[in-house]
Order: sequence, then C-alpha cells, then structure tokens
Amino acid sequence: MSQTNQNDTGTLKYDVMVERTNGNGYTARLLAWPETVVEAPTREQALQQMRVFLLERLVNVEIVTLEIQPTEIGHSWAPFAGDWANNPYMDEFRAEIERYRREVDAIHAPWLVEDEEADEQPAQVEEGMIHVVPA
Repeated sequence: MSQTNQNDTGTLKYDVMVERTNGNGYTARLLAWPETVVEAPTREQALQQMRVFLLERLVNVEIVTLEIQPTEIGHSWAPFAGDWANNPYMDEFRAEIERYRREVDAIHAPWLVEDEEADEQPAQVEEGMIHVVPA
C-alpha cells in the first residue's frame, strides 16, 4: 500500500484513514504523516479538512526523492571492528559463552547436546565399519 504517490499528470495522492469516533464524529489520519489528524462531525467534512490542511501545507513545499546507496551508509558496527583483537581475555570469554550455551542447551534442547556428544565420541574402525565407542 502506498501512502503517497504521484501519477503521470503530477497529481499527488495521499492515503487517508477515516474512522468513526465514539462521539458521532469522524477522525481522518494522513497515513504518510501519522501525526496529521483532523476531526469533524461528518466523514465528508473530515476529508475536506484534511484536503485544506494538505493544500495549505504544500503551497510552499517541493517534494523530491533522494537516493542513497547502501555503500554510503556504512555498517553500524564498523567503528567497533577489531576492538577486542588483542584482548588477553578473549579466549576465556569465548570459552565461557560456549560453556553457558551448552548448559542452556542441556536444559532447553537436550537433543542438541546429545548430537554434539555423539560427534565428539572417538570412532573405531572394525571390518570396514565405523562404530562410535560409548564413553
């Protein structure tokens, strides 16, 4: 759903949400600018007030489209890249994260822990077959 668009003739179109209020009136809200709300006793009056508001607001306005390439923005985490590269506690930190993950998995997803434990079992080759040796 477009909130504002322009057709080939340059006519601007705005989507307006019209809602009946509890007090026998109507509220019109401009979807492109949600803070723009008018209230009136009838639906037609609410839409007319919205139209007047837009005409008054747009009289000295130019509407343009800006294009921004993703490469212009950069990554929001880029300034932090490498901050921990030389941190002597990084290996300990990673090990603690792994320990905690295994602890939580054992409680909430024990099948994951069982699969990991099976993967860690030493394998034995016997007559062309591979068998997992239980611990």
